[in-house]
Formats: sequence, C-alpha cells, structure tokens
Amino acid sequence: MRFDFYLLHPSIVVNGNRIEFVQFVRNVLVQDPEAMILLEDPNDFPEEWPLAEHYREFVRCVDVYALTNPRCFGKIIGESVFSSARRYLQHGKSVCLMAFPYPELRSLCCVLQSSVHSGQNAAAVFFDEAEEVSTIDLVKCDGKLSFFDIKNVSLEYKPLEDVETLKNRADFPQLEPCTKEDTPSSRIYTYQNGTQKMILKSARVDKFPLPKDHQIKVQKLLRLQEWFTGNGIENALPQKIVMEDGAMRGVAVHWIDGMPFESLCDDTVRKNFLQKNRCWPSSANQLYLLIRLFATAWEYHAAGAYFSDIKGDNFLVTSDGRVIPIDTDGFSYGAHYSSCPRQEMVFSPKEDRRKAFLQNTEIESYSLLVMTYRFLMNMNAPNETPKNKFPLKTIQNDPESISNSERGKFLVKRWKELPEYLRNALYQGLVENKPLPAEAMLQLLVRHHLELTGSQDAALKQWAEQKPRVCPLREESAKPPKLFASIQLKKADASGNRTGPAFDTPKENTADKKPPNPASQSEASGSPKRKINMPSEGAHSPQRKSHPSREPSRGQKMEKKKSSRGIWLFVAATVLAVLVFLWLSYQSGQTQMAASPEVQESAAASEELPPDIYGEDLSGLREDLSITTDVDVVNLSVGQSATIAVSAAGNLPEIWTYRVRFPSDVISTDWGEWMEDGITNPLTVTALKPGNYTITVYFMDNGSDKPQVLAYRTVDVTITT
Repeated sequence: MRFDFYLLHPSIVVNGNRIEFVQFVRNVLVQDPEAMILLEDPNDFPEEWPLAEHYREFVRCVDVYALTNPRCFGKIIGESVFSSARRYLQHGKSVCLMAFPYPELRSLCCVLQSSVHSGQNAAAVFFDEAEEVSTIDLVKCDGKLSFFDIKNVSLEYKPLEDVETLKNRADFPQLEPCTKEDTPSSRIYTYQNGTQKMILKSARVDKFPLPKDHQIKVQKLLRLQEWFTGNGIENALPQKIVMEDGAMRGVAVHWIDGMPFESLCDDTVRKNFLQKNRCWPSSANQLYLLIRLFATAWEYHAAGAYFSDIKGDNFLVTSDGRVIPIDTDGFSYGAHYSSCPRQEMVFSPKEDRRKAFLQNTEIESYSLLVMTYRFLMNMNAPNETPKNKFPLKTIQNDPESISNSERGKFLVKRWKELPEYLRNALYQGLVENKPLPAEAMLQLLVRHHLELTGSQDAALKQWAEQKPRVCPLREESAKPPKLFASIQLKKADASGNRTGPAFDTPKENTADKKPPNPASQSEASGSPKRKINMPSEGAHSPQRKSHPSREPSRGQKMEKKKSSRGIWLFVAATVLAVLVFLWLSYQSGQTQMAASPEVQESAAASEELPPDIYGEDLSGLREDLSITTDVDVVNLSVGQSATIAVSAAGNLPEIWTYRVRFPSDVISTDWGEWMEDGITNPLTVTALKPGNYTITVYFMDNGSDKPQVLAYRTVDVTITT
C-alpha cells in the first residue's frame, strides 16, 4: 500500500522503537522513491522543554539519513502533524500515520468516515519498544483501534496483601486513608516513601481486578514516568503497580502539593492564591496560569499521552505556577485508550455525547476549552443547564436578554473585554464544536499575554503568529523563544511591591479590580519607607557642563512614602500629607544639588565587568538582583530613536537609581516617565552616527554617600546610514 504522505508523530522519541522505524522508512523508499515523509519541526517546541531537546536530536539523525533522499523528507512548521494529517484527509490525500497516539487516530477515523472521497487510503503504524511493528488499516477498522495480546502480558511485581493490611508492611509506612479524595471506583491513601509523600490509589472491591489492557497501559505509563522524571519534569504518573493475588489492585504516585485548577476559576480564589505565593494578582499573571495549562497539555500530547477525564480537579497548580495533571492511570496513552469523559466536558449537542464516550482529540480540546472559558469567565459554564442561565451562545448573540441581572451584566462585560481572536476561538470551539488543538490555543494565549504586558519580544511574537507550511527537512528555521524565560509570574516582595521580570500588565483588564499602588499598600501595612532616587524628566544634572567626549550620568530619582499610621481624622491626614510633600521636596533638592562625577567614555564595553565609571566598587554586584530589558539588540538608522523598557528584579534596596553609560558623540539617551509598577522606566536611544556600539545600564544603591553598582546590563546598538 502506497501513500501520498507519511507523517511521523514526535512521541516516537518517548515510546517508540527507532530501529524499527528506520527499517520501515527504508522499505518505504525502496517501494516508492517519490514518497514524502513529514516530521514536525523541532523548533516549534519551546526550547526549554526536555521533549524538544530529545526530538531535535532525533530529527538531526533523520536528517543525516535523508542526505541520500533529500526530496523525500520535509518538516511541518507552525502546526502539529495531527493538524496536517487532518487537512490532508479532508482533501482526499492518502496518509500513513506513524506512531500516532490513540485519541488522534480516533479523530482521524471520524474524518475518514465523513469523507466524500472514494478509494482513499489511510493506515496507522506503531513502533513499540516492547512489541513488534503493528499496522492498522484505518479505512477498514471499526474505529475502536483496540488490539492487545493478553498472552504477552508481563507484570513482574511482587503480590501484596489486601489493602487494609498494607499499613503493616515495611514498604508502606504511615499509610493513612484520604477519604475526601475517594472516587466511586477507588479508595485513596497516603504514605511516606523516605522523604517523598506518596498516594496509593486502590480499586474498590467491586472494581477488582482491573482489566488486563489497563495493566498493559499502566506498564507503559511507568516508562513514561521514568522518562519525565529523568528529564526533570515533576509529574504524578504511576510510580509502581500494586498487585494483589496476581492481579492489579492499584497504583502508587507522587503527592503533588498544589491548588486544584477548578478552584482557581473563581476570581477571588485565584487572586488570593497569587498573593499567597507572593505574586502580583495582575491580569498577565492570571493569564500565565492558563498558558501553563496549555503548555502542559501540548507537552503530554506530543509524548503520546492524553488526559481523558479532563476536569479542573484533575490538574494541580503549584506555588510557582506549574500545572501538573493527576489521576494519571486513566490516561489515554499510545495505542491504549480511556473511555471516561464527563458529560459536561464533551460536545454540547446531545447526539454527540454517546459517540464521544470513546476519547478523541476533539473531546480533549473541547474539554480544555471548557476549563479555559470557566477560568476567564469567573466559573461560568459555556452551556445552558438548569443551574446556568447565562450560556455562551446567549452572551455572544443576545446579550440584551440577560443584561437585566447583575450576573448577566458582569458576564457580558467580561466577555467583551477579551480580544476578538480569543472570543472567536472559544465560541467556535464551544458552540460550533470546532475546538483548536492545544498548541494552537497556546499561541493565542501567548499573543494575548504579549498584548497585556506590552512586550516587544519579536521572536515570541513571530512564534505566536506563525502560519502552517511545509519546507525541506534541511532548511533552517528560527529556534523558538525560551517561552518561560520570557513569560513568568510577576513576583511581589513581602510588602506587596512588584518584583521579578519586567513583563507585567501596564493596562489591566477593566473587569479586574485595579491593584493598589505599591506605595499606598505600604502605608497601610506600616512597612519601612522605600525611596527611589530620580531627577525630573531624566535630565542631566544642572551643575555640570557637557564635554564633547564626556556624558554626565543619568539619575532617576523617585520618592515613595510608606507609613503604618492609620488615617482616622481628615485633618491629621492633611497635615501628614503636607509634611510628606515638604520632606520629599527637600530630599529631591538635596540629591539634585550633589553633582555626579562626569563619565569618561571607554571602548572597554566587552570586558568581563564594565569599567569603574563612577568610582564605585564593582565588587558589590549581587546575584539576587538583576536588570532586565525588553530587548538585547537595537537596530537604528541615523536620526532614528527606539525605546527600551528597563526594569529590575530581585531583592531591591531601600534607595536606588538607574544610570546609563554610552558614547555621547554617537548616541543620545533620554529617560521617560515611570510605569505603573514604579520599577520599570523607558529609556529612549537616538542614533547620531553609524557604527556598532554598546550602552550599559546600571542599577545603583543610593543609600549611602558613595553609590554602589549592584547589577548591570548591556544592550548592543547597531546604527546604519
């Protein structure tokens, strides 16, 4: 059987036999020298994912093999191999699907069944580490795709006694029931494995023993767990199988300390969660949790694992914002499926629910969209139910009919505040049953985050907006940005002030209550006063004259008052405000009267440390504090200007300032107004002469007579004519 396209799933890196794959490809090329073998572009994956690293190495090996047949190998950029396969089948092409997981094959079977094309070929090929290569004709199969050789089942685990007696065994110390986590089919226990807290999930008596195919699947999930753990990915995948009388009784998994995602769909709970974990409750930070959800989904899908029983309670969010799926023994994995989606998490038309009982990719994507909608709409469900009188279809198409209630007004307002492309994706997915896959939704969420924060990260923007295409395997494509290095939770210090990376939301979602000003928070809390030293408009110090080869340092001076006094009387508050104003004015005058030393420009910007330009001791550079800029390189023509957002992250001192060093005969700079966070300040750079230059931004501790450089950052400037 010959095919127009042979599509390889990236999960082969985790659970495939590569030797069998190579042999299969050789046979294909012998039979059909014009065959087109397509792989997913490894550079589409975020760079920091362990799967991406392994997959890139695999593609490099394939690329070397493809030297003799370069026309036969291509890579798909901007979409998954599943999405490509779906398009090809819809257009009547024949495809061979290599190492595809079961939910994706189920979805493609549905495409074939509804296809108007006759004589179409489609097949699935599996390269299993533990079994021989298996092939299924998708056109002729019944759509269930289930195949297991029970005779080959091998479970090498020591049988254990009944669960009630496990507490007395040495390998299950301190076993305690966790009845609040019990399910209709399982009982949940906790125990200690050394320093690691564990969960034991045991089948109830009426559900014991578990089916043989379930045992095979969990065996393979054990290998996936080893791969995830070996690559530093925290997970709740099965750690071992618990046996009783030669049959599987349950599984043991790691305990994950986190908040259920379902709880975080409530606006108040979500903001309290962020504040409890010293994170600023901004719209961008809240969106970050959604980004993490879809990033997790994409990573598991790419490894061949689907969650199946998707609900908010089956995902835990850790204190640093990571999203970890639980109840993992119910996963659909590789060629093994699960059949337990919840009714409210499948397609809304009733006629689709029975069909959806067997898991497929569309059901997975739809369920994730339900979680997304509830998260963005303060726990509102998308479909009309006896308890929900505000379904999405009504909110979008007939908002006036529900605007007579406060809840209805709120939901309509919240919905309209979302960007149009996100509203379209949610509506088409939840109402029209056309959900986008996880990786496509992740692109939209990253785009929304970039807009909220005002980030100018060009690489991240390109990745978020790229369109699907196919190119030769050997053609270079740009590496993706380090997603979670650029998009992080914005931290707050102990007093509630913002810290952390420079990415935060300068324009808050109007549906959210605007966070209080850090200074006003400090006054209420009675924390120590924080001062930021800054001259008006970022101008040069008036006491100095400019020299052609010298440029005065630029100071930023800003005063913020914190007090523990409560304001009980209007008159007392007025007097206090006047005193503060006079004190701030005095301090500002004192700092501006002190002439800063002139700066001798130097070409030594490439040295390990910047030159000692202010006479400060550079030994005070600190690891717990850093300067961040939204760009590393600026490209300008003579006369052009660009603005750089300068911010600081970490343990900031009480009194501090930014300063900048630059060659004044070829570049001019100007500081702008402070942004809302009180930490970020725009620096405008204007090009005067062509060439390649470096500017250095310093973070200075101004709490003493002799300012100390605590951190610095360089930005390269290229100026053309």
